[in-house]
Amino acid sequence: MKHLFRFASYGCLVASMALVACSDDNDTPDNPGGNNNTSTPSVDNVFTDAAPATIDGYQFTTNDKGQVTNIKDQWEDITIEYGTFTFTRAEEKFQAKATFKYEGEVESVVYLQFNNQGFISYALQDYVDADDTDTWKFGYNNAGQMTSLQRSEGGDDFTMTYTDGDLTKVVWKDEDGDTDVITISYTNDTHKTPVANKANVMLFDETFDIDMDEMSILYYAGLLGKATKNLPMKLVASWTEGDSNGESTYTFFWEFDTNNLPTKFWSQYNDNDYKDSEVDFSWK
Repeated sequence: MKHLFRFASYGCLVASMALVACSDDNDTPDNPGGNNNTSTPSVDNVFTDAAPATIDGYQFTTNDKGQVTNIKDQWEDITIEYGTFTFTRAEEKFQAKATFKYEGEVESVVYLQFNNQGFISYALQDYVDADDTDTWKFGYNNAGQMTSLQRSEGGDDFTMTYTDGDLTKVVWKDEDGDTDVITISYTNDTHKTPVANKANVMLFDETFDIDMDEMSILYYAGLLGKATKNLPMKLVASWTEGDSNGESTYTFFWEFDTNNLPTKFWSQYNDNDYKDSEVDFSWK
């Protein structure tokens, strides 16, 4: 199990999935292995006030249906195709596939199925050079917010609990039986009242300790559910690994433009002065 917060290190913006219940809404069933899509995936389904122009250096290209078809930064190039696709070692049919290139070389192809909200419910990731696959299963509530993620690699199982539209608790278990319990707050010493999440930002790894790897950037293509009502401001991670246990605290900081859209995020670990996990944003 990667304890991102315990070691004060974050991944880049990347991805995840699953199936479980949350505190205030019922899950919308997903259908791994089948096609139950009745809603067309679109960035407009998630980003109602402003669409992402750049997130942490990634730029986005959209087709005339409002679907993101390319996500690119100086190292990574992700092409997303929509239609009907099959994978030779699986019986399922898929409604999209994302090809991940790093420095020009294809590293993996991720085949995607959508639920009836237009969000990824199941993904099969084919690692091109390793002749290996990884599966992701996502669950969502009726509001379209992610409530669970199950990933075959490491046996990672995330359960998310919401309170009044905000993600307030994440339980992370792995195949070894290790557990993290992450508690998220929406106020801190800088922001004593909640700040509305006007831009619909979701930093899964950085603010919720949900280990999404390369998948998380697909949220900004409108493919991984909807955002919290407010911006997270603090996280406490309590972890157990074998006979060891501990706790870490992260405080979050945001800068905004004149339209109250975030332009920069960073965090501080256990109240030290070091800026960790900085992310820059710009909006269309």
